[in-house]
Amino acid sequence: MGDRHDYVALEWVKGEIAETLRQARQALEAYVENPEDSTRVRFCLTYIHQVHGTLQMVEFYGAALLAEEMEQLARALLDERVANRNEALEVLMQAILQLPTYLERIQGARRDLPMVVLPLLNDLRAARGEKLLSETSLFAPDLTDRQPALNDASLALLRTNELRPCCASCGRCSRSHWSASSATRICRPTWATWPGCSGAWKPSPAMRPSVPCGRSRPA
Repeated sequence: MGDRHDYVALEWVKGEIAETLRQARQALEAYVENPEDSTRVRFCLTYIHQVHGTLQMVEFYGAALLAEEMEQLARALLDERVANRNEALEVLMQAILQLPTYLERIQGARRDLPMVVLPLLNDLRAARGEKLLSETSLFAPDLTDRQPALNDASLALLRTNELRPCCASCGRCSRSHWSASSATRICRPTWATWPGCSGAWKPSPAMRPSVPCGRSRPA
């Protein structure tokens, strides 16, 4: 599957994200200096929430997942649901500082790779006492509600040997699957094993039987 991320849109919002994160950092620093003023954590949470929404809008799900975990930790700090406040503050500050760097990496490499920030994601989760993410969890698709569509597409291919309707069905299922997914389920090459299902229709020779079912080999 080709990379269809909109890097122009990312370039437009990077400056806004950097400024919003700067405000989040200042709010968090103010809270560290005066822990009794919980409104500073609320401000920090609001700024991170804005960043999270922006990254979801431009559909960079690895970066959005990082922002989501930051937001969750900021909310846990506000609600006093962390076991070690100083550790949580340190990890959150680290994430605020690293997110712009990660966005620069995405822009330069033209790829959103959540594996790069997996250790930071797990630090953020550990600070809340949440289960850590594994490498495979970042790539494991949840196809529970999409399996019938996959089966229908597979049957169409096996019965008719026609890839075009099969690919159309795969495309509908894929689009529906992605739109139903949350930012916590990201970077899943669902159709990587289906030749011809992305971009222009170019069926793989390996997918075409030498003798179609129910037909005789031409003389």
